Amino acid sequence: MSTNLLAQLTRYQSQLLAFVQHDGADNYHHQFHPDLSPSGWHLGHCVFTENYWIREVIEGQALDDDQRALYVPEFAHKPGRGARLPDFSDLVAWARDQQRDNKQRFASLLHNRDKHPLLRAGYLGAFLVQHYAQHHETLCQVRAQRQLQTAPVHRVRQPLKPGDCFNAPTITLAAGNYTIGQTRRHRPYDNEYPAHQTYVAGCRLARAPASNADYLAFMQDGGYQERRYWSAEGWAWLQQAGVEHPCYWCRDEAGQWYGIGAGGPFRLKPTAAVSGLNYYEARAFATWAGGRLPHEHEWEAAARQGLLHGCGQVWEWCDNTFYPYDGFEAYPYDGYSLPYFDGAHYVLKGGSRHTCRVIKRPSFRNYYEADKRHIFAGVRPVFD
Repeated sequence: MSTNLLAQLTRYQSQLLAFVQHDGADNYHHQFHPDLSPSGWHLGHCVFTENYWIREVIEGQALDDDQRALYVPEFAHKPGRGARLPDFSDLVAWARDQQRDNKQRFASLLHNRDKHPLLRAGYLGAFLVQHYAQHHETLCQVRAQRQLQTAPVHRVRQPLKPGDCFNAPTITLAAGNYTIGQTRRHRPYDNEYPAHQTYVAGCRLARAPASNADYLAFMQDGGYQERRYWSAEGWAWLQQAGVEHPCYWCRDEAGQWYGIGAGGPFRLKPTAAVSGLNYYEARAFATWAGGRLPHEHEWEAAARQGLLHGCGQVWEWCDNTFYPYDGFEAYPYDGYSLPYFDGAHYVLKGGSRHTCRVIKRPSFRNYYEADKRHIFAGVRPVFD
């Protein structure tokens, strides 16, 4: 692991600790969404994960069983995590001390990279940095969900107006063989490799993700009422959920739309990418627009060619489920990817405004179940 990675780890450690400290003792143990753990648990989990790989796996030191039972996800039932957290000040002090000690241990490991295979080519440092980065975005989701529940009604001064129709500029991806995935020397997650050549048929992709104005046009054209736009599974979800707008949209007293984010209410700019959609909503919008969702190979090939604009505003839903590439090997443990090759998780590409740069790469594969809409996700239709 290079000194640059050590500096990165230090930065991400500090960022997550400061995030939870800023939220304070009143919020650190509260679960604001069924799919999101309390912010204090994320801090404890990230620090325990550091301890596990550095101290237990590499150094052979046994860790505390009570902490393992709380901070290892499969051992801790999500609704009960908040009540089991330590006192706020104790948690923060423990996390700060453990992070400081782990940095010192890393510094010494820089001079002994042959001690364990995980230290070669800086793999473990990159793994921990990316782990922190992913939890940073999850904490932004936690904040956004808290704002949905606690922020006062916002007065809209510049109402959002719908687009005339979805007639967005498109780019053409030529048919051909494209490189998909990543090589290990770039320290990706296990589901990104091996890199391989894949044939992709030609298609047209929307130049940018669908905007707020585009999505309001879909809503006003009966998008949430017309069965013909929805898959059978999507329609069944919609009837049960009863939603009529993106997760992070709210209305003021005059009925005008505004957005809610991690920082509170904000104006929905007409050209900004719509956020807060699940797979079913994204697919329904793409159908309404006369297109479909992209396969992740189409998206990645176009991104590698530099054809896609507006990447990084929202995660972009793909039409395929998460699956292992030929030659996949679980690494450094079975639990990161293997449990999610279940046919129920769909791939998302690109990253949102809250996604850290370290995981914003064409090969990165995010994955969620089709009904999840608390993520910062939108849609970029494809046309055959």
